[in-house]
Amino acid sequence: MTGNTLTSMDLVRLAQQLDRDRELGWQELQSRDYAIGVSCRHKSDKQRLSYWLDSVADPADDADVHLPMSERSLGVLVASIFLVIGFATMAGFLFSHTHGLVNVLWFFAFFVALQFALCLVSGITLIAVLTGNSSASFTFNPARLVYSKSMPAKRYWREFKSVFQLVFMRYGQDMGIGFILGALGAFLLILTVNDFSFTWSSTFNLSNEAVLRFTDIVSSPWRQWLPLAAVDAETVANSRYHPTGGKFSPEQLSSMHSWWPFLFTSMVFYVLLPRLILWFMSRWLYSSRLSRAFVLSLI
Repeated sequence: MTGNTLTSMDLVRLAQQLDRDRELGWQELQSRDYAIGVSCRHKSDKQRLSYWLDSVADPADDADVHLPMSERSLGVLVASIFLVIGFATMAGFLFSHTHGLVNVLWFFAFFVALQFALCLVSGITLIAVLTGNSSASFTFNPARLVYSKSMPAKRYWREFKSVFQLVFMRYGQDMGIGFILGALGAFLLILTVNDFSFTWSSTFNLSNEAVLRFTDIVSSPWRQWLPLAAVDAETVANSRYHPTGGKFSPEQLSSMHSWWPFLFTSMVFYVLLPRLILWFMSRWLYSSRLSRAFVLSLI
């Protein structure tokens, strides 16, 4: 343990140590803690508590409470894995379209609408955690598998449930941020070295006006100060595709390229930005809940 920060697993270590201390006499505890206090040179309460935990730790029991890596390193690892997944997913999606014609509706549905829906689920889950109504949350979070192997007793899950839920919430945002950053990177890189055009079509009687109205609503937060990331009526009309419609003219192909700033900005505004907000919220709430849990444990 670094001594500068306390983590959720340090909370478990503290609870475990307090359980062991109940079996010792007060004179033995006083003598031990006095000696530790004299040797401690740290000034902050967190550093002092960290020093105390390291000093009284039982190597045999304490080894079972440590994660294979720090919480920060685990978050970076998770984000890196999903960065690769996001990159590969975007690359696979783009190259799966024949003749370099990418369906705008499918693109928006998967990389914007679905990801935004997942952000909403995360936001609702965060509210459930704060209100104490999330008993089934995080059951399938991959980070739980790592933590479960470092948990000495299941009762600590229940005792510090609100703290661990926020840890897993933060890891969930690491996954989402990594995925969308990978997708954004692949989108820019592949469009730089390959020629893709964006089209739309529908079996149903979807009019140009309906598609334009939809894009206007989506781009309303930025169309006034970033007009290049909005779609105009000409682009919508020129990019409408039908298998029997023949080849596109050079003017149409040029106009169809205008979709990419809209799609890129939509991913940034509706996916990356919400993920960052949720990440900062879960991080701040985790620090607050963790500090409160330490205080309550020592009362």
